[in-house]
Amino acid sequence: MRHHHLSTQERENLLIVINLGKSIRKIADELGRLPSTVSRALKRNRDRQGHYSSAAAQRKYVQRQKTSGCQLLLRKQSLYDELVRHLFLDLQWLPEQISCRLKYENCPDRISYGCR
Repeated sequence: MRHHHLSTQERENLLIVINLGKSIRKIADELGRLPSTVSRALKRNRDRQGHYSSAAAQRKYVQRQKTSGCQLLLRKQSLYDELVRHLFLDLQWLPEQISCRLKYENCPDRISYGCR
């Protein structure tokens, strides 16, 4: 079984079978997917009324793909040169620790340490 993103065709098939009232496990078997993949797709892509739309799900997927990926660690070169470089390289702090420390000290600058 695959644990990758659903294709457009799979999203359309999901819409059809979910409207037939089938369980997530049965749907996953029919699509050849893991139940967690189907469950996550439904959870992430339902509207406020709880309805699933394959077209809306595909639009959301494309939008998430555009904004995903690792971002630059720092936006200000001066911050990197002074504090972050010392903490990261010399003291071997984790990026999460550096970010929390900057926030704790009310530093106006922030770093992004993860992938979105």
